[in-house]
Amino acid sequence: MKVLLSTCVLLGLPMLASAASHDLMTFVEEYDLNHDGAVSKEEFEQERDRRFAATDADHDGGLTREEYSNEYRARLTQKKPDAEKLERQMKQTEVRFTALDSNKDGKISPAEFAYSGWAMFTRHDSTKDGTVSVKDKVDG
Repeated sequence: MKVLLSTCVLLGLPMLASAASHDLMTFVEEYDLNHDGAVSKEEFEQERDRRFAATDADHDGGLTREEYSNEYRARLTQKKPDAEKLERQMKQTEVRFTALDSNKDGKISPAEFAYSGWAMFTRHDSTKDGTVSVKDKVDG
């Protein structure tokens, strides 16, 4: 059973890492800090760093399961989903946390968090020009 779970987690890591990115348009909305219609690597990194710091409630340099879950619940609640959808999404939080905590120490480190973010960025950057924009949807 452990082998099956580990295999599922390993095979699903790229998919899970990108789950938080939603679709291309949501990604651009969330990370386009200067509102020019494109997300540069610098904007993305700046926003990811800000999100990590905001999620790390106890400021110890790692995201616990509770911190990760609380941040995600707060973001989802702002979108006012129905209770069933909220709980379904929250169940996925556990799966994502397990996948992102690659060294299994019970915390997501800045490096583990960054890896998941860059996986999202590169997946959306279909033009491979170092930015993510609506052009990636057309060309990708």
